[in-house]
Amino acid sequence: MRFKSLLCLSLMLLFGAVQAAEGYVPPVPHKTWFTPTLVEGKGAFCEQALKEAKAYFLTRGRWADFSMRGFEAVYGTPAQLNDGQGPLVFNTYTHPGCGGGCERYQVVASREALRDAGRWDELSRLAQQGPSPARHLSLFRRDKGGFYSIASQSDDDPGTLEINELQGDLRWGNACRIRVIPDGSALTGNVPAEVRRALSELSHASSGWSRGYGYGCGSLSPNWLRDEKRGLSTAEVYYRPWARGLSGTGDAPYAFNLVALQRWAATGVLEYRATQDYQAKMDQAIKAVAGFYKQRFGWSPQQAQAMSSMALQSAISSGMGFSSSDRNRFFPDSELALRNAILAHRPMDEIRAIEGQVRDLSIAIEYPAALEYLIERGTDVNQANAFGKTALMYAAHYNQPESARILLEQGANPNAVTVIPEDDCYYSITTRNMTALHYAARYASPALVRLLVNNGAEPFIQAHREGEEGSTPLDWLNRYTAANAEEPNPNIAPAQLAEVEALLQPPTDEALQARAKRLVLEGEKAYGAGDLKLALRKLNLAINIQPHNERALSDLSLVALRDGDLGLSLQAGQALIDSSKDARLLANAWFNQGLACDTSGSTWFFYNGTRYCRASAVYAYYQALAAHRTEARAAKLLQALQTVPDAEVYRFPFEGSEVRMVKRYGPDHSSLYLYLLHPRGLVIPAERIGWTLSSESKGIREITPSSVGREVLDDDWALTVLRRDERVDAGSLHIHPATPGGGGQ
Repeated sequence: MRFKSLLCLSLMLLFGAVQAAEGYVPPVPHKTWFTPTLVEGKGAFCEQALKEAKAYFLTRGRWADFSMRGFEAVYGTPAQLNDGQGPLVFNTYTHPGCGGGCERYQVVASREALRDAGRWDELSRLAQQGPSPARHLSLFRRDKGGFYSIASQSDDDPGTLEINELQGDLRWGNACRIRVIPDGSALTGNVPAEVRRALSELSHASSGWSRGYGYGCGSLSPNWLRDEKRGLSTAEVYYRPWARGLSGTGDAPYAFNLVALQRWAATGVLEYRATQDYQAKMDQAIKAVAGFYKQRFGWSPQQAQAMSSMALQSAISSGMGFSSSDRNRFFPDSELALRNAILAHRPMDEIRAIEGQVRDLSIAIEYPAALEYLIERGTDVNQANAFGKTALMYAAHYNQPESARILLEQGANPNAVTVIPEDDCYYSITTRNMTALHYAARYASPALVRLLVNNGAEPFIQAHREGEEGSTPLDWLNRYTAANAEEPNPNIAPAQLAEVEALLQPPTDEALQARAKRLVLEGEKAYGAGDLKLALRKLNLAINIQPHNERALSDLSLVALRDGDLGLSLQAGQALIDSSKDARLLANAWFNQGLACDTSGSTWFFYNGTRYCRASAVYAYYQALAAHRTEARAAKLLQALQTVPDAEVYRFPFEGSEVRMVKRYGPDHSSLYLYLLHPRGLVIPAERIGWTLSSESKGIREITPSSVGREVLDDDWALTVLRRDERVDAGSLHIHPATPGGGGQ
C-alpha cells in the first residue's frame, strides 16, 4: 500500500501547488516588448480607443470583453432603441461553423426585425455590405450619441480589434482598427529561438490528450477547437502572460486537468510515456520562458518563475478538455494504484501487495513479470480494447518478444484482428483487420516476426482501409522498410530484410483455396465438439481467404451468435444476405440476425464501421420466413409480434375481428412496415387500409399502403405486411368498404 499512499500524497501536494499558482496575482510588467497599435483610423476617438486598449492590454481581461468609457452594452427591443430617426433593430447574421463551435457574426441595423420576419435574403444582402464576420462581436450605445460595434478575431484580420460606427444610412463605417496581437515577424524578432522552440515542443507534447486522437466528434469538432484554442493561448504566453484569456471562460482549472491527466496516463504505455514527456517539456518550457520574462518584462526571478508557471499551465489547460465524465471513462478507481505501479515498473513484491484487479494486459507489455502476474490472476490473454487490439498486438507494436512468448504460451490468438471502433471521437482508426503480424512487420524485430509465424500467425490476412486494396503483413513490411518510408521500422536492418520477407510470404492462391475448404470443415468439427472459440478461429481464417464463402459465412453467423459475439454474427450474416441467392442460407442469415438484434436490444447496433438492426428483429424474422418457411421460424415471428409492448401496438376492427398493428422502420429507416397480426381466415387487402393526410402545400390526400406479403403463422394466426413511405397518425386510420368482386372480406 506504500505506493498508493505516496501517489495520493504527491497528487495532493501538486494539486495544492497548482491552486496556489492559479490564485497568484500577476505583477504589472515594468516594460513590454509589444503594445497595441493603431493600424487604421484617425482622430480623437481612435486616439482615445488606442489609449484605452493599451490600458486594457495590461489587465487580465479578454479582448472579447473589451469596451470603452461611455459605452453601454445594447440590449432590448425596437421600442427601446432609437437613433433619432425612428425605431432601430439590430439583426444578427450568423455564419455557422463546426456545429456552433466556431460561428462568426455580423450585425445588420434596420427599422424592422428582419430575422423574426423571415426575410433572410434581405438580411444576407445587408450583411454583405458590412464589416467582415468576427468570432466575437458586441454592440454598444455611446453616451455622446451613436451606436458602435467592437469585434475581435474577425475574418479580415484576426489579430486586430475592430471598432465600427453606425452611419445615418444604417451601414457600418470603419472607425478604428487596433492591432492587439503581434504578427509573426514581430514574434520572431522579439522572442528568442530557444524560447519559441521550448513552447513548440511543449505544445506538441500536449497534443492528443483527453479525447485521444480522434476527430470524428460530430459537427462541433471539439478536438480541433481545443487545438486551435491551445495554439492561440500559447502564443499569448509570449506577449501577454498575465491575461486570463490564456485559459478562457469555461475552461477547467489546471489542477483539475492535471489530476485527470494523471488518470489518463494510467490507461496505457503510450499514454504513460506521453505524460512523462509532457511533464519534462513543461519543466523545460517554464525555465526558458521565465528567463525571457525576467529580461523582457523586468520581473524578479521569483516573479518571472511564478508567471511562467501560471501562464503555461493556463495556456495548456485551455486545450486539455477533460471533463468530470472522464473520471470513470477508462477503469474503476480500484485499478489506479496497480496500473501506476506496473507502468512505473515498481518491484513485483510491491505490485503484489496492491489491492485491485487489472483486466488490461497491455499496460504490462513492457514488464513480463507483471504480465505473468496479471495472467495468473485470471486476466484473459485475448482481451481486446475498443478497436480490437489485443495484448499480443501490443507486444508486437512495442517489440516485446518475451511478452509475446508468454501470451502465446497462455493461448493468445495469433490471428485476432482489429475493428473500427464506435467511438470515433476518442479514437481515430481508419484501418481494420490488422493482426499482430501487421504490427510486427511495422515495428518489431525479425525474432518477434519469427515467433509469431512459428506459433500460427498467418501471413495471408489482409488489413483494410476504405478506398484501398487490402494489404498483407508483407505489404506493410515493404512499406515500412522502404528507403523513403516516413516511419521506418527501426528494428529490422537492411541485411535482415530478405529473412523477414521469406517469413511473411503468403501461400499460393491454389494452396489458399484448398486451405479455406479444410478450415470450414475444421470449424464445423470444432463447433460439433462444443469448442466455439476454436470454431470461430477456423471460420474467421476461412473468411479471410474467401470473403464470400457462403458456407463459412453461414456457419460464422451461427457460431458467433452462440458465443455471444453479436457484432461478428451480424457482420457475417449481412455479408451473406448481400451476396447469396440460396434461399435456405438467406433464411438462416436473416433468422440469426433477428436473434442477434433481439439479444442486443438495440435498433442502432454498431460493429466494425456498420450499423445493424435498424429494421428491428421483427423485420429479420419476417424475411427469414419469407425466404424459406419452417414452423420454427413462423413460431418465432409470432412470438416476437405477440411480445411487443401494448404501448407500441395499435388495434383496430376489420370485418368483425380485432387486428393488432405493429409499426417498425425498414432497413432504409425512412419507410415504415406495418405488421398486421390477425385471425388466419381473414384477408386484408392493402387498398382497404387508408389515412387522410392534410398539408398546406399538397392539400388533403388519401394515403394507401403497398402490399409486402402475407404469411400464415399457425392454425389461428396470420400476418399481413404492408408498407408506407409517409408518416401518418395511426389514430386517423380508416377502413374502406369492400368493392363488389374485389375479393376482400
